[in-house]
Amino acid sequence: MSLTEAQRAALVNLRSQHGAKFTEITALLSLELGHGEVGKTGPKIRKDIVDKAHEAIDTWTEEAELDRREEASGEPPTPFQRLLREYSDLGEQISDILDEGAGAE
Repeated sequence: MSLTEAQRAALVNLRSQHGAKFTEITALLSLELGHGEVGKTGPKIRKDIVDKAHEAIDTWTEEAELDRREEASGEPPTPFQRLLREYSDLGEQISDILDEGAGAE
C-alpha cells in the first residue's frame, strides 16, 4: 500500500476522530442505559456498554446501506443516531483513503 504524506496525515487525523466518536457513543449510551459516566462503571458494565455500542454501529451500518439503495431519509432524529452516522461517515472516509492507497500500487 502506497499512501502519500497527505493521505497518511489525513488517515491519522480521521482515525483519531473515529476513536473519539466511539468514545462519545459509549458515553451517551452509558447515560441512556442509566449507568452514568462510563468511566465510573465497573469492567463488566463497561464491556456491556462497548458491546452494545458495537451492536448499534453494526445495525446503523446495515441500515445506512439500505438507505443508500432507497431514498435518503434525511437527518437522524436522535443525538445517538447522529453520532452513529458521524462514526460511520468517518469510517467510510478512512476506507476511501486506504482504497486510494491500495489502488496506487
